Amino acid sequence: MTDGSAPPEIRFPPEFLAQYEILRQLGHGGMSYVFEARQKNLDRRVAIKLLRINDDFEQEDIERLVREGKILATMRHPRILEIYDAGYVGDLPYLACELVEGESLAGWVEREQ
Repeated sequence: MTDGSAPPEIRFPPEFLAQYEILRQLGHGGMSYVFEARQKNLDRRVAIKLLRINDDFEQEDIERLVREGKILATMRHPRILEIYDAGYVGDLPYLACELVEGESLAGWVEREQ
């Protein structure tokens, strides 16, 4: 996946693409897009969670994702994703975290209801 094949409102800048190769979009929710990527310097696959721009986009959304990253980065547990990196793509915050194969959270919730 290159910059041009991302959702139209996302433009990955060259400095971000120097660190990460975006492989594919895994999904999206009300707050963010999630991509599978390769962290180039460590040659590992990661999940990139990037804030999703929509009509209801507010500064609170940015603050919530930054807060989520800070909290998760302090935690170590087998059922909590490890945070590898955090930063900004343009004005939008992102988290680079452990990539877990398998069913999506949305799929699990739907199946369990």
